[in-house]
Amino acid sequence: MNLLESLRKLAESSSSRGKVKTSENAGIEGVPLKVLRFFHENPNPSDDKFHSWAEKQGMEPDDAEEIAYRFVTEFSNFVFGGKSKGKIPGDLDEGQLLKGIEVELEHTPNRAVCAKIALDHLTEFSNYYDALAKMEASLKG
Repeated sequence: MNLLESLRKLAESSSSRGKVKTSENAGIEGVPLKVLRFFHENPNPSDDKFHSWAEKQGMEPDDAEEIAYRFVTEFSNFVFGGKSKGKIPGDLDEGQLLKGIEVELEHTPNRAVCAKIALDHLTEFSNYYDALAKMEASLKG
């Protein structure tokens, strides 16, 4: 089960218990998205702040925490998994890695996430970003 499926299931089960009030059990579009938005807008909140926010949203704090923990688990699976599982930046060509980080910034401003994505690509193909640049140049043509 992937992250979206897990979160939809959690939102549906919490709502059916009457603990999470959403208009349509919208999954990632509803309750889990609210939890993500809370953390985006309130980095490193105290437990009290998070619990208070959850209650104001009509959620049980334990249900909100379960959603947050699922996001953390999925993110840790991303960080420690993938094609580059077990590799570190020094294992690959530094020039390619730096190119990769710059390219992947089109998806996220988080350079650590960009580095992980680049590590995965470079583990599969050591010249991935040179090849990508050539392919993009030929398409622009």
